[in-house]
Amino acid sequence: MWNKDTKFKITNQLPANQIGDDYILLDAKATKTHELNEIGKIIWTQLQSPKSIKELSTSLQDTFDIDRETLENDITDFVGKLEQLKLISIDE
Repeated sequence: MWNKDTKFKITNQLPANQIGDDYILLDAKATKTHELNEIGKIIWTQLQSPKSIKELSTSLQDTFDIDRETLENDITDFVGKLEQLKLISIDE
């Protein structure tokens, strides 16, 4: 189980393309694509080095006008989805 202080990292570097406002990750192994919006792209980019939900929230709060609690909840949901897809893992 993890919490907002747990650090995550990208499991596998996936090829990515910018198409319009979307950022598309190409997961050839799973034969899937994953479409990220602007915030998802920023989170994905920041996870190139291990980061916690708190660290991601601090970074994004400076960029987007959103309250901290909502931001942390949204990041928690997104990170949970990335972990379920095995695109990220806990940095141990």
